Amino acid sequence: MQLNIPIMPRLVIENMPNLQDLYLSMHPIPLVKLVLDRLPECIRKIRLGTLRYDDEEVDPALIERLDSVPRPRPRHHHALESLRLDNYLYRQEEYLLLPFLHTCNSKISLYQNRQAIDCFRNNTVRAALSRLGISLRTLASVDLPSSIPTKDLVIADTICLSQDWTILGLDQCYNAGLLTVSAICSHSDHLQEIVLAGCSALGSKELQRILCSAKHLRVFRAISDCEESDAIDPYLGAAEIIAGPEWASRSLERFICKIEVPRHDSQVDPSAVKIGWNSPSIEQCWDVQRKVFQELAKQIRLRALWLCQDNVSMQPRTRDRWVPSNWYSLEMTLRSGLHRLSVLKDLETLKVSRLNHHIGTAELSWMHAAWPKLKRVEGVDFSEPEIAVLIDAHRSQLEKTTNL
Repeated sequence: MQLNIPIMPRLVIENMPNLQDLYLSMHPIPLVKLVLDRLPECIRKIRLGTLRYDDEEVDPALIERLDSVPRPRPRHHHALESLRLDNYLYRQEEYLLLPFLHTCNSKISLYQNRQAIDCFRNNTVRAALSRLGISLRTLASVDLPSSIPTKDLVIADTICLSQDWTILGLDQCYNAGLLTVSAICSHSDHLQEIVLAGCSALGSKELQRILCSAKHLRVFRAISDCEESDAIDPYLGAAEIIAGPEWASRSLERFICKIEVPRHDSQVDPSAVKIGWNSPSIEQCWDVQRKVFQELAKQIRLRALWLCQDNVSMQPRTRDRWVPSNWYSLEMTLRSGLHRLSVLKDLETLKVSRLNHHIGTAELSWMHAAWPKLKRVEGVDFSEPEIAVLIDAHRSQLEKTTNL
């Protein structure tokens, strides 16, 4: 239940002795504290949304009058199950939460997000949470929301709070830079999933460095799931994949990241310059792509290989075909080395939408034979007659899509 500012303390104290679930948002912190100090013992779930730090609009007389309302007898919130903090508390965690936490005796769950992690910066609040069975070890993931502009140093400091992260969500953290990468690499012993979509300040070398440090990584995502995002997704370059050390993990199940390679059919090719070729030949391009495929082939547990943005339905189109969003993508043909991925027997989905690929009937036939669990290929023009016939023949196995 969400309550209006003028009546919430009175309703909670006088009219809701059986209140179990409470959601407070857009209220000044002092008033929220008054409510927390007077919650009934049967409260089960508490969620604090966006709170206001400045209380200029709150009548001081109202605060004084409400504060004079007697607190109930000593309480013990045995029924409390969960606490969720949806937004920044302006470093008021101790003032706002500590008195209430002292009334809780049973173990509770704390919703895992950036705001929950911030509570552990305060040693007093950290001790109170620890008494309730909540530690950074139990908070296995951290999600830094893009709604809060966060500096590189702050992101790094947050990551350095624990050595036990299994999930790091840095979606749209466009300020994440070298400090963040260093923190990730030194706190990746248990890391299984990382999201770097929209981290536009990160380059290919930074992505490669992370991949070479997280030895238990299962999910690597560096592509936004919303094309309307203003941030630019980072990408892996062929030079780093080939010349760098091997990726630390051989357990990747989902690889969602753009890869750029030299292409002989592109007028300007920055990838080629990085490798040392100003005008790469067809054979030189294929040789590089084969080496990239060979590195991907080491991830024999892959179930999802997505090399493009997840949602491309609104991308521009010419009269004949979609305009590629990545001219320097893998060609995805047998002659360029696709066959080296034949070891990916668990692969279920392949996404190549709006890439400059040349997948044809030969490649689709090969996929059908090489990848027995393949269910979906997204980004191939299934309107072409030969491809449509091929897909219809294997309809029981393969789900086709019209997204290019």
